[in-house]
Amino acid sequence: MGLIRDEYARALHLDFEKSLKSDVDVVVFTNDSTEHCDSALAIVRELSRLRGTIHFMYYNVDKNLEASEAYRISGAPTTIVARRWNRMAG
Repeated sequence: MGLIRDEYARALHLDFEKSLKSDVDVVVFTNDSTEHCDSALAIVRELSRLRGTIHFMYYNVDKNLEASEAYRISGAPTTIVARRWNRMAG
């Protein structure tokens, strides 16, 4: 069993599909040294099972400085939700 029960995951998926007018990106920034990053990443990975109009990306701030600087990330964990067309190129 995952973090989100299957019936809740289905309800979330239907709600997202009905509510979202366009695709969105969920961009998650973590690092290896902050204890809460593992929990944040686990929850977002579980949500990524839903697929559809929400697109998930994960970056480690220590290993991907370019993305961290582009999004002006100063700490982890950080989660950004943005319209799909606003996403960083690359």
